[in-house]
Amino acid sequence: MASPPGLFYAYAKNIRDDWSYRYIIAFESRQVSDEWWRVVTASVDNGYPRFAGVKRLSAQWYTHDPAANAFIHETINDPKCAPQFLGKVMFTLLNDRDARTLSVSPVLNFADHVNGGTFFIRSTLRPELFWYYHPDIGQILASTSRRTRFDVRIAAKDKALGTIMIGSDKVSISVAGQQDFNVGVATGSTDLAIQKNGLFQFDFSDFNDGNFGLNFLHKAASGDFVQGVVATVTRQNYGERWELVL
Repeated sequence: MASPPGLFYAYAKNIRDDWSYRYIIAFESRQVSDEWWRVVTASVDNGYPRFAGVKRLSAQWYTHDPAANAFIHETINDPKCAPQFLGKVMFTLLNDRDARTLSVSPVLNFADHVNGGTFFIRSTLRPELFWYYHPDIGQILASTSRRTRFDVRIAAKDKALGTIMIGSDKVSISVAGQQDFNVGVATGSTDLAIQKNGLFQFDFSDFNDGNFGLNFLHKAASGDFVQGVVATVTRQNYGERWELVL
């Protein structure tokens, strides 16, 4: 299931007890939640330790440590952390445990965008349509009956495996278990094809921004009429939104 382009929610819990400083977080979008987290972790990695006690257990579950002054809501107020998200993230303090009300965040079932993870790639508009690597022709096709698992990872070597990928990351896409076989675009073509030992990179945002599209039906080596996946990066938003699924 793709996260909707609108609001995205998460919970934050006090790691020290089970009743106080519990928050529901509203993000402008899922993309904003991942970008906020990248900035928070970068502040710690760059030598500002205040929010080292803020942890991400999943896309919708965080812990923080008020006893160590690591209040999660302060990340957007502290000029040394993530003040650029002040207008994009909202923290609401929930009632303490023994109160009788609780704001329930909607459950969103989707794959976490973990650097180095392996995923199927399907159309958000038509969830039955998957990317499929056809070895006979070396191209990436769109199929309702077959699918291939792909490895998606950040190209920058300073981003460890497990880092949450964000839209501005340059990523490589390869057939899962075959990192020497990368998805690329042949010279003079827009078709996505496998290049052995290729170093082709895409923006991670291309999946969501409509920068991968579909070409017209054509005849494969098997004789079947198939539809290929193409890069439309020179004509942004002419393609479809795609999502990573497990």
